Amino acid sequence: MKRDGWVIPGTAIAIAVGSAVFLHYRPHNSAEIASWVQALGSIGAIIGAFKVGQRQANAAFDQAIRLRKLEARDKAEMVAAVVQAACRYCITWIEKLDKIETELQIPWLQLEWGAYGRPEFEAVLGDINGISLLGLPTPAHVEMLVKMRQDLIHAHGAFQRLMAVDVSDRPQPGDWNGVSVAKMFLGSAKESGGKFIKLSETDD
Repeated sequence: MKRDGWVIPGTAIAIAVGSAVFLHYRPHNSAEIASWVQALGSIGAIIGAFKVGQRQANAAFDQAIRLRKLEARDKAEMVAAVVQAACRYCITWIEKLDKIETELQIPWLQLEWGAYGRPEFEAVLGDINGISLLGLPTPAHVEMLVKMRQDLIHAHGAFQRLMAVDVSDRPQPGDWNGVSVAKMFLGSAKESGGKFIKLSETDD
């Protein structure tokens, strides 16, 4: 039932009760008629004041609902933007790793990671970690974001292991595995982020 769904039945009951009272205490002179008119006027004023207050309360309630929906939409758009930025960052590093064709290029990767790659990667990971799971709209959103976080953490670990390769000597063939592992987790993180964004677009 709507918030004002009681008005019609309530009015009918009030009319029935008022009619019964009027018939039982029917006025017999002008003084009694004046008293009845005054009483009915007072009751009408009370009902009118109540209705005005109710309309104002309903309007305030509806406004609060609208504001809450707008805030939720703005928050969802911000979260989606953070995830989208993380996906683009994953693509950037996948493209960099695709250019590493031999173990001899790992020192170049180490220089780039040490100069600016690690701080940027950890900033992106920090942004993803800063998203509250409790504020996400569905369990599917939570699942995709958690998966993306885990993949980014694993990719970060793969990069750190690549940094441990001794650049003073020729890298060993086994060191190449770190590149493929990092690419695998970055690709998985990008995929989870893409699913998260599609879910958000569906919600809209």
